[in-house]
Amino acid sequence: MVYAMMSIGVLGFVVWSHHMYSVGLDVDTRAYFTAATLIIAVPTGIKIFSWLATCYGGSFQLTPFMLFALGFVFLFTVGGLSGVILANASLDIAFHDTYYVVAHFHYVLSMGAVFALYSAWYFWIPKILGLEYNISWGKIHFWILFVGVNVTFFPQHFLGLQGMPRRISDYPDAFAGWNMVSSLGSLISVIATWFFIYILYVQLTEGKSTSRYPWMTPQFYFDILQVMIARTYSSLEWGLSNPPRPHSFVSLPLQSVTSNKSKYLIMLFSICIIYYFYFIDPVYAANPPVNLRIEADGHLWTAAQAAISDICEHCEQSLNGASPDNQAVCRDCNIPSHTSCIPRDQAIDGSLINNPNLN
Repeated sequence: MVYAMMSIGVLGFVVWSHHMYSVGLDVDTRAYFTAATLIIAVPTGIKIFSWLATCYGGSFQLTPFMLFALGFVFLFTVGGLSGVILANASLDIAFHDTYYVVAHFHYVLSMGAVFALYSAWYFWIPKILGLEYNISWGKIHFWILFVGVNVTFFPQHFLGLQGMPRRISDYPDAFAGWNMVSSLGSLISVIATWFFIYILYVQLTEGKSTSRYPWMTPQFYFDILQVMIARTYSSLEWGLSNPPRPHSFVSLPLQSVTSNKSKYLIMLFSICIIYYFYFIDPVYAANPPVNLRIEADGHLWTAAQAAISDICEHCEQSLNGASPDNQAVCRDCNIPSHTSCIPRDQAIDGSLINNPNLN
């Protein structure tokens, strides 16, 4: 889903000329913008199927906000399908500035986006106002508006196919039939809007006080006992009073805590790290592979020995240098410090690394 949204955002910057097929673009330019616009259908389809898979994998009730969310998915899909038609330059030459385009962007914007806004309204308005609304009326509002907008804008596809242009104050009688149906749908949509205003008025005047999380009630869940015991909220706002007070949080709230499974994974990882540094790493340092051996002053040193061989093991001061018999004398305490050199004939020439910092 995230990659799909990112893809749509990136591709949206390189498809602008699908609005300009009729201005005289050359064939190669029209071919590119046709292909680029059609590619957007792929991440868009991923988003739609992700939404549907979320609904299929969960358990939901047909509350007003869920109905509007499903309505959004349907209307957005219809608008996207007509967009695939208009993405073709050869077809858009005929459909440009006709009512087919009007139907397309109204299904995406005036219907898809508005239905998503209505879904958010019905979901959060009990928290915003602290008052309940009539859920049955909300469902009726959805069905009236859903029928109204489809009766308004779906016939406009047919008008576009017949060649009715946009932005005209009058039209021939040949287009009167579908225009009458579209006008009837607009009246139904107006009725739905007035009904929504009435629902809001009743909510403000007669609405009962609602709980902090009105959607966490037994009638919306199958596991009633789990609801009563857990009392967990899906997001922060549901834990606040109704309506939320200004500056509800003095400091940044804790959104979630680490689950037990994550704690166990972190503990296991820490144990592995400790085990490596206390048991495996010393063995590895004492017996390093050949490619970690360093040549300096005719001697072959391991990486660990090269790092500590010039330090006295008694007083931790710098040594005077290694002697041929693999001994070094500290300039301060005069105590020999043994170092273990690797004979030259036991090393592989290609694995030696010169270290000029060693004396």
